Amino acid sequence: MIQLHELSKIGFGMYRTSESNQEHLEALLHAVSNGCNLLDTASNYENGASEMLVAKLLEVVPRAQLFIVTKAGYISGDNLVAFRKLQESGKGLSDVVTISDTFLHSMHPEYLRLQIDTSLRRMGTTWLDGFLLHSPEYFFEQPAAMASQEEYYRRFEQAFAFLESEVAAGRIRYYGVSSNTLSITDGPKATDLSKLIAVATRVTTANHFKLIQFPFNIIEHQADVHVPASEMSLLELAARHGIRTFGNRPLNANAANGMLRMVIYNVQQFSVDPAADEALHADCFALLERQLQQKKPGSSLNDFALLAFLRDNWKVIPHEEAFNKLFYGTLYPIARLLYDNSIPAEALQLLRSFQQVCWQYCLQTSTGRVISWLRENGHERLIPTTPGDTLPLLLCREYLHRGLDHVLVGMRRMPYVDELKPVFQPVSPVDTI
Repeated sequence: MIQLHELSKIGFGMYRTSESNQEHLEALLHAVSNGCNLLDTASNYENGASEMLVAKLLEVVPRAQLFIVTKAGYISGDNLVAFRKLQESGKGLSDVVTISDTFLHSMHPEYLRLQIDTSLRRMGTTWLDGFLLHSPEYFFEQPAAMASQEEYYRRFEQAFAFLESEVAAGRIRYYGVSSNTLSITDGPKATDLSKLIAVATRVTTANHFKLIQFPFNIIEHQADVHVPASEMSLLELAARHGIRTFGNRPLNANAANGMLRMVIYNVQQFSVDPAADEALHADCFALLERQLQQKKPGSSLNDFALLAFLRDNWKVIPHEEAFNKLFYGTLYPIARLLYDNSIPAEALQLLRSFQQVCWQYCLQTSTGRVISWLRENGHERLIPTTPGDTLPLLLCREYLHRGLDHVLVGMRRMPYVDELKPVFQPVSPVDTI
């Protein structure tokens, strides 16, 4: 089995990966064959399909060569169905946070046992190397009278005691917490590492609380900031107690003016013809308008807010996530609705041509925003100038140098793996941010 000190510095973040996507499997195999041995998934990722992708990997890679981390706490999709059955049996009824009719959250031992059972079955393994309580801060979405700090850490203590029993049973090796509020030093929704350490110590001084995960990127790097109250940073506190740190969202940074996808694309390879692009845009929306009038006379594309946004802002879509939402979550679904789920080939080709043009503009816009931010904030040296260097590569080196143990990156395509191979293992120090 892989020991904690043997983990690759870059982990394969499996958010938005699925066993149904062959490209994801190929990228995963490529990463493992090049030295990546850390996989990070969760029970709710793609409704379990991410964990099932691990099962496909284990058909060709020996289990002992991988360190597999999964997470639990979210109750949605198939997990919600399983939870309802658990309730019908008279279990899993306490300590549940209701966010909506289709989304609950729990870190109660009965639910965690169900999730471990489910994850082991999906992945086709008999043990998990790491098991994390996923976004426990949802606890604070309850009415204030129920969401006390005392109750929050009582639930952690109950969960940690259960997880120690799972360690003793050989079903997990280590456990921990994945929280967006771990690096927040104060506030009503903060998750305090020092309190988690105290909880684990109360459970047993020989505890297996060894893993924490939180956002860490060039903008959101509070975890390496010295906190006067504790006289050290989160990273320093974790290191002092032998807890491994995993940074997620390394390339998606929340800036003051919106999310930045920290990637610089080679926009010089794109060719745009402004006049032809404007004509294509006009043809696309004229087509949709005509079809809307046939379907529902008197209506307007303005009735569809996101579609109207795409119409008016098609040249300045800020990043890939927004692009996907506008096209795959808005334009195509509306077009299928207007054409009764059967878009004519000629119309579909027009929409796809418009999508390709918008994608080029999106990459140009995204790249321009990132370069401007780096220059305006004193990080111009991170703009790649050496052949082979990329911004993700330089950033991962930076994060590791600042004391983060592992960076989790969504390497869903083989070129992404090749880009980061140089930092799978420890790297030489570079200047700090």
